[in-house]
Amino acid sequence: MSDQGAEALAGLIGSGVQRLSGIDLPQAAAGQSIDSLKAIADAAPTGEPVFDAAATADIQGNVIPGFNKDYQRFLFLSLSEVEAARSWLHWLAPRLSSMQEVLDFRREFRRERLLTGQTDPSKAATWTAFAVSRTAIVKLLGKEALGDMGDEAFRQGMASRSTYLGDPTQPATPGHRDGWCVGGTDSEADFLVIVAADTPEDLNAAAAEILERAASNGLTITFDQACANLPGELAGHEHSGSRTACRNPASEA
Repeated sequence: MSDQGAEALAGLIGSGVQRLSGIDLPQAAAGQSIDSLKAIADAAPTGEPVFDAAATADIQGNVIPGFNKDYQRFLFLSLSEVEAARSWLHWLAPRLSSMQEVLDFRREFRRERLLTGQTDPSKAATWTAFAVSRTAIVKLLGKEALGDMGDEAFRQGMASRSTYLGDPTQPATPGHRDGWCVGGTDSEADFLVIVAADTPEDLNAAAAEILERAASNGLTITFDQACANLPGELAGHEHSGSRTACRNPASEA
């Protein structure tokens, strides 16, 4: 830690500031020197945390490292029969794609691309991810279970927090929660299933199987959003034209 950084840290502590960007700052005793503050900072662990095998098998692959497939569908579903929905969840669980599964595919693709120069992988993969809403927690586990969850935003729900986040307050205004296709005042879904594939055919086949099984267990489709990579020179870019990249935490090989 540099002398300048230590002085800045000492100034923050001296002024009574206890948090900076969500990080707890050390509490200084009266007259604590800059050298002692440097020692505290230099003793902190360096580098990014590494996920072990248990974590990479448990974390969904759409969270880390991300699906990044050319074709995806977002299936929003609502349940009507609790036990039937539990049966569907039991069927879906082993079909979810883990962080390790996605990492293995992407590493193999990169190795192949370096060896052959191909821009498209020779093997295809179809991946599935799952998310649950607060309404599903209440239906499946009860209100007490929802109250025990620590995330206040999740407990409140998207519609309840919309005006707090700056969305329009007048129902007639575009963007108001009453007009949302999903997640609004009367359109909150219980489950979200994300399906990602390399071809439209693989994508639609996987989605059809999930929806067929869901329907047989009393679930109804609330909204179905199909997505695809942009064509031509914009492939791999945002709609704004920018190419976005972000870093992910490390994982053990």
